[in-house]
Amino acid sequence: MTAITAATARGSGSKLHRKEQMRCPENRVARIMRVNGIVAIQKRKLRVTTNSKHDHPAWPNVLNRNFVIEKPNSAWVSDITYVWTLEGRPYVATGLDLFSRGIVGWAMDKTIADTLTTQAMQQAILRRNPTKGLICHSDRGKPVCRQ
Repeated sequence: MTAITAATARGSGSKLHRKEQMRCPENRVARIMRVNGIVAIQKRKLRVTTNSKHDHPAWPNVLNRNFVIEKPNSAWVSDITYVWTLEGRPYVATGLDLFSRGIVGWAMDKTIADTLTTQAMQQAILRRNPTKGLICHSDRGKPVCRQ
């Protein structure tokens, strides 16, 4: 089955084809799509993953938006997001080296667990073995500050 992204306008019983300016009944479009195995994918609602309103302690912002770094493993940034897959929506925490712009560690879980960012940073430390003085910067959201 083929999937397409479709935005439908609400209103009259017929749709106006934008490219050719041709009226086309909604049922006809539905029938043609069904016959050809085409389904519309609805746009998914944005899910906010950052909750900065918490009482957990947060470290001061020592990076101060200085994203130009002179040597590897001196500053990493991290964040949590989710990825849409056929099996659901797992959360992914990543750590990125600002010098190389490469992912240095990551972790994935079905829930936005408290330990997700810790797992990603532990993997990054094992892989890169940074020296003392590494700056790790995150968005200070609740899952990060709880750890």
